[in-house]
Amino acid sequence: MTSTPVLAAGGGEAFPVGRDWSLVSLEAKLDRLVALQEAANRIEAEKVEVLAAIAVDRDRRILADCPDEDDTEFDTHCRLEDWSDAPELVAPILGVSLGVATGRLHTAVGLVQRAPALVAEMAAGRLDGYRASMVHADLADAPAAVEAAVVARLVGHARKVGGWVEPVGPLRRRTRTIVARCAPDLPVAGAKADRRDRGIDVRGLSETLDEWTWRVPVEDSRLVRAAVEEHAVALRSKDQDLSVPQSRSDALTALVLDHTKVTVHLHAAVPADDTASDLVRLTGFGATDTTLVPTTWLRDALDTGRAVIDQPLLCDPNTGALIAGDITRGFRPSTRHPTPCTTTHGATTATDVDPRYRIPAAIRRFIAFRDKTCRFPGCSISTTFCDLDHVTPWPHGPTTPNNLIALCRRHHRLKQTPHWNVRLLPDATTEWTTPYGQTITTSPVNLLNTIPPAPNLAALPPDPAVDDPRHEPDQPDLRDLRDLSPMERHLTELLTAA
Repeated sequence: MTSTPVLAAGGGEAFPVGRDWSLVSLEAKLDRLVALQEAANRIEAEKVEVLAAIAVDRDRRILADCPDEDDTEFDTHCRLEDWSDAPELVAPILGVSLGVATGRLHTAVGLVQRAPALVAEMAAGRLDGYRASMVHADLADAPAAVEAAVVARLVGHARKVGGWVEPVGPLRRRTRTIVARCAPDLPVAGAKADRRDRGIDVRGLSETLDEWTWRVPVEDSRLVRAAVEEHAVALRSKDQDLSVPQSRSDALTALVLDHTKVTVHLHAAVPADDTASDLVRLTGFGATDTTLVPTTWLRDALDTGRAVIDQPLLCDPNTGALIAGDITRGFRPSTRHPTPCTTTHGATTATDVDPRYRIPAAIRRFIAFRDKTCRFPGCSISTTFCDLDHVTPWPHGPTTPNNLIALCRRHHRLKQTPHWNVRLLPDATTEWTTPYGQTITTSPVNLLNTIPPAPNLAALPPDPAVDDPRHEPDQPDLRDLRDLSPMERHLTELLTAA
């Protein structure tokens, strides 16, 4: 193994990456770990200061006064505290989502402005960023003077006992105890604030699993848990192979679905999967990536009416973007735009043009189905809470899907500033240019689950007029999914297979 020299972190001998640590004494390994942790703490302190400086700098540019191009309504769920573009600038650098980047920026500003003593402990190598951020989070609703007093006591206790030796759980309990002594009324106010933070977050873990994070008041949680546990016990008595977490998940799912009526509309955007006859790969199934569902689930859903098969869709062969299709039955109209969809030819296409500034319901529905989420890089806000933006402002740009993208209100405003630019390419991908010249591409929902060809790094740069797959040919080579993988035949084979 090739060894790479590494400078000593926090003093001590410099060890190369890839060395045989079995030849090093335990004492030397522990010393090295201490030095590395101290160095990491110092780096984290500097990162906090840099993030805070970026946030303050970008907050000086106010976007709220920018004129709206489209006079469209928006939902309050997509509001953020300010219109700074700092999260959009740092998220790609940190490799995190815009929501995580926003949280880290707010935490950095809070630590620098309200808890400088914690930052000083980090800079001295004594405290890590995670525990510092947890302490600040527990004091976020406290007055600045209370937070300063609590932090001072925590620092004094750490120095008294030989350092920040408590894990995050005991440290947070100590923080709450000190808060209760310094400001007895604060925990009561915090309890009320906690109830306002109730909610459910959903994210996809894989093609087969979603993760739900549920924040619920304790008095309701206890009752829900009792109901779930009772049903889970019954499920485990019938199936001894079920684990406790599995039975709880199955029980909660059954309790919800038994009291609801939901219909899933399936279009012909289901490519055949010959490698797994017991699974069906779905694209656009409430997500921007593919999902795998059991064939037995699909068979039962079709038999009970929870799923129906709609018309096939026409998609771009390279990106899998929606090009044409009648999605009337497969789209739940927004309560904000209840106008029914009617088109003279039955299906909306990417080339449809409307002479008006206002976007017709059919085109609005088409964009929502094609984009699914805000098209700004890293933003996952559903199109339910998005505006539809003319990429080239109307009337210079027409009201057509080829000139429209979904943007949440925050990124709609951001796009209208001179600092950010976007192009909508013929294959429905977007190219965003940051204020510093970086180009970031976002893609529409890939209904075909196509995989772009790997670039030949040794080849000369391609001629964009000939080799660029996003170049619009004179006659686009569009694929009808009914021809690619006949939906009815494919599903029939899957559902009738032994």
